[in-house]
Amino acid sequence: MILDSLLIFAVTLGAGMAVKLIPTIKSSQLKILLVFSGAYLFSITFVHLLPAIFNSSATYINGGILVLAGFFLQMILEYFTSGVEHGHMHEHDHHKEHGGFRTGSLLVALGIHAFMEGSILAYPVDIHDHDSTPLLLGILLHKIPAAVALMSFLICSEKPSRHAWLFLILFSLATPLGYLLSDYIYQTGILTERVFMGIMGMVSGAFLYISTIILFESSPGHTQNLRKLSIILLGVFAAIMIEFLV
Repeated sequence: MILDSLLIFAVTLGAGMAVKLIPTIKSSQLKILLVFSGAYLFSITFVHLLPAIFNSSATYINGGILVLAGFFLQMILEYFTSGVEHGHMHEHDHHKEHGGFRTGSLLVALGIHAFMEGSILAYPVDIHDHDSTPLLLGILLHKIPAAVALMSFLICSEKPSRHAWLFLILFSLATPLGYLLSDYIYQTGILTERVFMGIMGMVSGAFLYISTIILFESSPGHTQNLRKLSIILLGVFAAIMIEFLV
């Protein structure tokens, strides 16, 4: 658990630092990873998370309602994040749109999303059915473009460098904190398994929203090309193989 948390923090922080240290990074350079991560996240939701939700009796309400709630909660959060959590880049000529309130609301919305996705890693093996490594990998793949997009936004907003680094560190900490705190809550019995399953359902809906947005945004005019289709199929294949072989 500690090692997983440190890995998430290091990967997220490293991806954000790359934007600052390698300013030539463009959104086109992340497109392959973004498409792969979207396909992987979409697939792991179907083969890992949704079966756990619909096979469990530990829910207060219908699992489908929880997934729908998470889907539309993520839609609301995106109003404040402008798509940073699914790798939407911000160009420098838009910096005047980003005020202090805008930056603050973005970080709060991103923090909620990151904290929730970290919390589902805390579920014990009997809920996940088996190893949670496939889910951890999906979150890592998801954090890289998100951290790059966040740092892009912070650079465009012309915040002092110390603010950008502070915001990046806070964002990098959100998912590990969600993981560690949720594990503590579960182990101490403060919250029940039903509450955790509710969170899992909502995160599943959020993942479905994010992954479908990634796949559609990467297809201008909803047209496919062989290269992108190959990346999508590779992401799907990787999710299935890791899920059933790990």
